[in-house]
Amino acid sequence: MNKVPIPESFMIFGKTYRVSFDSNLKSNHDAVGCLNYTTGKVYLSPNTIESPRCKEEIERTFFHELIHAVLYEIGSDKLSGNENLVNLISSAVHQAFKTATYPGGKRTK
Repeated sequence: MNKVPIPESFMIFGKTYRVSFDSNLKSNHDAVGCLNYTTGKVYLSPNTIESPRCKEEIERTFFHELIHAVLYEIGSDKLSGNENLVNLISSAVHQAFKTATYPGGKRTK
């Protein structure tokens, strides 16, 4: 399976979202991912000794926060708050990227 690179930033409708890792996220907020719509910051909990996380879990968390941002930016605040819907969409998008092939049958590594 492909490794999906986590970007440092991305844009939605011209708004830049910056992605960073926060090793205190789990202990301070009991979360593995967090999105601040106002500041455009996405925080992800990294793999640490105190809170081990595999690369795939971090990827899934990134896509989860990305879908929150997309739904928010298209004006669907109510849908963005629907964690079940966000989980389903983000899991589908993550799988699409994990299994994607590119010209010449190549996958990302």
